[in-house]
Amino acid sequence: MEAKDVIAKVMTRFHQLTFDASKGKVAGTVSGMPVVKLTTVGRKSGQRRSTMLTSPLIEGDNVVLVASYGGADHNPAWFGNLAANPDVEIVMNGFPDMSIGPELVKSLAETLEIAVPVIGAFAATGGETAAALLSRFGVRGIRLAEEIETGVALGLTIGSFSVPVCTKAGAFGDEHSLVRINERLRAVRTRGSFT
Repeated sequence: MEAKDVIAKVMTRFHQLTFDASKGKVAGTVSGMPVVKLTTVGRKSGQRRSTMLTSPLIEGDNVVLVASYGGADHNPAWFGNLAANPDVEIVMNGFPDMSIGPELVKSLAETLEIAVPVIGAFAATGGETAAALLSRFGVRGIRLAEEIETGVALGLTIGSFSVPVCTKAGAFGDEHSLVRINERLRAVRTRGSFT
């Protein structure tokens, strides 16, 4: 399985857990488009299969879905299932419920744990989210290298694996902080050092 497939699987699973735990109230839109949980019947297994998609157009009961698999040269599995059996279930809509935050943080950490072997660097925002992720990944500490900006620390994980990590407290940063964090992590990975 390619890294792209692992990442897609992890992100889809986390998105689905978040969506399900909140009954569609959290993670209900992406890039301004409504999120749709599509459940099909596996054309080979006969088992129910769910995936998270966005819909660029909804008119009444008509929901448009795009089978692009992120621009890949092949259709996603759900498309083959849909073509074989057009009887599907679609779940969508909802409003945010902040009381489910701790459950979502735990689900995120559990879901992303399978991606640890392919992580080359990562960023974790929000104190509780960062702590849950780092703990679940077996990180016992961070050797700090620098502060990228106020409240945004860059370092190297100490524990079961060693990769560059950037943590950002929830109240710090601006609309461009994540872009700067990504650029800095990419530079560290490319050079192989913090200098």
